[in-house]
Amino acid sequence: MAQRPPRTGTLDPFKPHNFFVEQERAESGQIVRSAVILLTNKECPWRCLMCDLWMNTLTDTVPPGAIPKQIHYALAQLGAAAEQIKLYNSGSFYRPHGRHREARRSRITSAVGGRKSAETSGLALRFPGSSDGA
Repeated sequence: MAQRPPRTGTLDPFKPHNFFVEQERAESGQIVRSAVILLTNKECPWRCLMCDLWMNTLTDTVPPGAIPKQIHYALAQLGAAAEQIKLYNSGSFYRPHGRHREARRSRITSAVGGRKSAETSGLALRFPGSSDGA
């Protein structure tokens, strides 16, 4: 596992490496349009066996504000409204990000605004107006 093949291509830290819309069951049980955004970032330190997100990573962490810009870019390109969003971060949302963590979360929340929920590499985010009222 420690020996991996080289990463793929050159990536832009301000654009996700992939994005698409799929039909998926929402928390309510209904089938809804879900935007899936594969964010570009530095490789996650966890190296999970089932994950292949490391193949599209950078050697350094993206600069502040890059993740919201990636989200805005993908949503603008998709052009169709999605009721929910799934964010897959090759850099891991679980890794400590220093003292600006809350500001970063706020910028991400603003970027996905208008959706009831988003899933980030398994970590669910709920927004005002969602079923749990958070």
